[in-house]
Amino acid sequence: MIGVPATGSSQQISVLGGPIFNDKGDISVSVMAEYSQHIQDLFSFSVGFLNEGHFDSPSKHHRDGLVGQAWIGGTDISKKVSFRLGFGPYLYFDSTTNGRNLHSVGAITSLDFQYALTDKWFLDLRGSYILASRMNTMPLFAGLGYKFDSSNVSVNKEPTRNELDLFLGFSVVNSPGSNTSFAGAIEYRKNVWNHIDITVAYLNEGNNKSVKRQGGTSQIWFMQKLSDCFEVGIGGGIYEAYDSYRNTSLTTNGIVSLTGSYRIYNNWATRITWDRVLTSYNRDSDVVLVGLGYEF
Repeated sequence: MIGVPATGSSQQISVLGGPIFNDKGDISVSVMAEYSQHIQDLFSFSVGFLNEGHFDSPSKHHRDGLVGQAWIGGTDISKKVSFRLGFGPYLYFDSTTNGRNLHSVGAITSLDFQYALTDKWFLDLRGSYILASRMNTMPLFAGLGYKFDSSNVSVNKEPTRNELDLFLGFSVVNSPGSNTSFAGAIEYRKNVWNHIDITVAYLNEGNNKSVKRQGGTSQIWFMQKLSDCFEVGIGGGIYEAYDSYRNTSLTTNGIVSLTGSYRIYNNWATRITWDRVLTSYNRDSDVVLVGLGYEF
């Protein structure tokens, strides 16, 4: 017997991993991190980051990206087991071994099985099929998830909140060799309306032998509080940057990002951010930053 999911734990985070197969007969290892939000009755939605691993022979694809899915499903009468069927878009970035960075949109459909281990923790098993140009894949996932009780979260944060963050981390160019270097950033963040933040930042990707890039970013974010101390978000915008290895002036690039912050003391918080820089000249990069922020 299938019933309506309980609404007391309407938000959850899952971390998944497992084998992935493509339509060329190759196998690799895939990982995924996902945030899911219950909407009403049987319906929910999720956003996440998917890395499909490295298919080095013969298909030569290193693909990852952002996944959004709408879900329909229910919980059995024991309240231990739940099933969901999901479908949605897959904004992917494919780095091939000839040095090209391909940006496109595919589709993903998933069947998800969850088994409650405790009131908060659950086992998550999932099979997905991804339809995309040049390569279709089928990841099989197993992982753990954690449920957050939204009833304990205070009402929306103050819309006048400001935040200043200082970051250090590293950047990786998505090209053969995956050159890495230190990176840093300074960011101003403002909450403008309930779940909406805007940021402006100065980002320096360092010198990793493929790019020596720095410049200003501007992004719009959708943010969600999971507790009074913990918040996650997804953002996107533009990155006006100068690359010393190119004989051009400022170049307009795209940037998409995931972030999470945790309040450690009064107005102080730690924040971690993953940025994907999208270029038109095959020099996409991943930037992972960890920083300290002050709210005022």
